[in-house]
Amino acid sequence: MLLYYPCCMRLRNRWEVPHFCGKGMLTPDRLQILHQKYNEAKSTGLHHNVSLPLQSFDSEFVGLFVRKARAAKQFDSKKTRDSFHRILPPHVIAAFKHCAAVTQEEMASPLDFNPDLPHYWTSHPRDTIFGAFTDCFFSYFSGFSICHPIYDDDIMHLTSRHANYSAINSPHDIPTATFMLLP
Repeated sequence: MLLYYPCCMRLRNRWEVPHFCGKGMLTPDRLQILHQKYNEAKSTGLHHNVSLPLQSFDSEFVGLFVRKARAAKQFDSKKTRDSFHRILPPHVIAAFKHCAAVTQEEMASPLDFNPDLPHYWTSHPRDTIFGAFTDCFFSYFSGFSICHPIYDDDIMHLTSRHANYSAINSPHDIPTATFMLLP
């Protein structure tokens, strides 16, 4: 069994427990969300399409942290490395969901996606075992989505270009808008 270490942050003169509390820390809520998504993906057959056989929820859970740490290490900028640990606040997602009909999150991770949105896209193929769609650059962005890429100039430029290209080339009967949240 894995241990998690809930932590608190002082925000706006009150104590709050965020979903992701830094490297190696997770709240009980996020752990429960991940376990639920893992079981949903398993019941719908998404686990059969994974290249390496699954071991267990625990081993895949640890794998998420290992992949995130490896991905962050390849960047020199502290700003970029820190952006791997940023989560959009729930009230921001709720506002976009309510006012702009956003239904999906692009460039997310199982460790930071918002469970109130029905779909999320990641960059790692193995994340399908947590219910994610993968490789958002392989297909057009469609419908209304929110995107919060890591703070690397090349990745932000590529993501913006792909969002614009997707909107220009989307079928005329499918409204498409990607709300980019950039530093």
